[in-house]
Amino acid sequence: MPLAKLAEKFDPPVSKAGLSHRFKRIQEAAARLNAAASAQPEEQENLKEPEPAGQDIAQFP
Repeated sequence: MPLAKLAEKFDPPVSKAGLSHRFKRIQEAAARLNAAASAQPEEQENLKEPEPAGQDIAQFP
């Protein structure tokens, strides 16, 4: 299916460029997941999300 037709199916419709950008972001995320899945256990530790900051920071509005 052409990008133009697929872009029209979104609600609200997106541009071809916008859809292309979204697909690139999805491909990048898939590549990162692939790399994480094939990483050695010690490397997987480095790929984890950082822990949230201390509670004192969360108190500020």
